[in-house]
Amino acid sequence: MQVRGAVRIPGTYPVAETASVEALLATAGGPATTADFSSVEITTAAGQRRRLDLRDGASARTALHPGDSLRINPVPQALEARAVTISGAVRRPGSYDVARGETLSSLIDRAGGLTEEAYPAGTSFLRDSERKRERAWFDQQARDLERWMVQEVEKGEAARSDVVGLARQLATQLRGVEPLGRIVVEADPLVLRQRPELDVLLEPDDRIVIPKRPLTVTVTGEVLHPTAAQFVSGKTADGYLRDAGGASRNADDARIFLVLPDGRAQPLSLSSWNHTVTAIPPGSSIVVPRDPKPFDLMEFSKNMGTILGQLAISAAAIAVISE
Repeated sequence: MQVRGAVRIPGTYPVAETASVEALLATAGGPATTADFSSVEITTAAGQRRRLDLRDGASARTALHPGDSLRINPVPQALEARAVTISGAVRRPGSYDVARGETLSSLIDRAGGLTEEAYPAGTSFLRDSERKRERAWFDQQARDLERWMVQEVEKGEAARSDVVGLARQLATQLRGVEPLGRIVVEADPLVLRQRPELDVLLEPDDRIVIPKRPLTVTVTGEVLHPTAAQFVSGKTADGYLRDAGGASRNADDARIFLVLPDGRAQPLSLSSWNHTVTAIPPGSSIVVPRDPKPFDLMEFSKNMGTILGQLAISAAAIAVISE
């Protein structure tokens, strides 16, 4: 049987037949100082879950069977690092067992719901399978760059040595980036009750971070002074770019884009001939990618804008999580 949560020795314990909650808890060294006896969960081998209040003596004698798991929830703010993890502006942040088919709204409910300061529109939902997919994509782009560099060196074309140098720097950057595996989800419990089809299914090792309402808009990438500017209702992207000193000479002005608080990205039309006013919500990031023109001579230059854009998005996502 698995024993998780606020116990002294969490782990897996062999049980021949049945054991009471009280006995299994004693086997795990007893409760930790952070244990909340009013919030205990039993998950059966079939995936069914029930809650117990161990302050009631009868509940402590509840029988557990092989394959069941016992979780002693911690008091609010006591964190652990197992299974699906939810942190930030919820009342019971921590790690939770999940049954097959369990959803994000269920996890938020088990975590005590959102706090008054919660900003569900800015939820970061991080999934390991998506992180691995992103890692594979970055590695593939780096290999393509390295293959091209070898071919250029073999040709001995000195005129392109500067481009080879840029490609080498970019390949190193691609190898070093740490993708988060963020996916776009709806995390507002009110919306999820009305539209259950948006309620994402959870997977083991998912990480959910629900922030407090932010007060800034981040401007990052190829600007003179990357900054987190104070959010002002109605302020335009041009205004936030001015706060960052404007685009640098290496910027790709035609590909500036906005990363919304939930992780969605959309292009910004800021040119004088194609200017569109876009609402900038708090917690957004305005990203100015690098100009891909120095790479125009490369055989896969058509992908360079995408590569540089993905690097910029990853940097923006890491900045959000770090906050």
